[in-house]
Amino acid sequence: MYRSLCTAIVSVGAATALAVGGVAPAFAADGTPAPKPTHAAASLSAVQQRGATLISDRLASLGTAITRVTAAKDATASDRTKILDTLNSDKSGLSSLAAKIQADTSVATARADVKSIFTTYRVYAVALPQSYVAIGADRIADTAVPRLQSAHDRLQGRGADKAQLAAMQNDINTAAQDVKGLDAEALAVTPAAFNADHSVMSALRARLKDAVAHVKAAAKIGKDLVGTKAPHASAPATPTPAPSTTGAS
Repeated sequence: MYRSLCTAIVSVGAATALAVGGVAPAFAADGTPAPKPTHAAASLSAVQQRGATLISDRLASLGTAITRVTAAKDATASDRTKILDTLNSDKSGLSSLAAKIQADTSVATARADVKSIFTTYRVYAVALPQSYVAIGADRIADTAVPRLQSAHDRLQGRGADKAQLAAMQNDINTAAQDVKGLDAEALAVTPAAFNADHSVMSALRARLKDAVAHVKAAAKIGKDLVGTKAPHASAPATPTPAPSTTGAS
């Protein structure tokens, strides 16, 4: 029983650590426009090359994300569908934009099209982070929290330390509250919303990180409690040997 409990708790903590994987490195990339070519190099071909590179990078990232989202076991069906719709739409739109940039005949037009890579799509600032946040929230709400709650209840039945169990329950409850509705809020963010407020994803990302921290904390408490191997609450106490009656009057 203890081995299975420990395995379950450790697996929850490790899996949940992946909930924010990829969010931080990608999040800021679209927040700051890429550097423009120097004046001397600002020819039509230079702008077109810059656009081709920016789009190529994003198409590669989108392809990787689509594969991961498709395979994500913890994403709800509705969230997966919405995420894939956004990622595939961005992929299609950027592919068309790449062709348009290469067909542009003036530096001004090409620059405007390159700028739209940031203002219209926001792959790194919105599309990818919101998918990671939504799936991370799904993972915590539908997998981590139920498993930790089950572990907590089993430990409670074994007579584990009440104060530690209370702390574990508090972490579980806080994690559940942090991710309540978080997937929908993240997937509702649009490039236009980010253009108006570059911090629009910050609070959502912070909530996911806080939830991950509480899941890890709950898992640690659970693991520590398993390590104590508290006796089952209903187990009878070891009987005290009866005094010897030898020589009794």
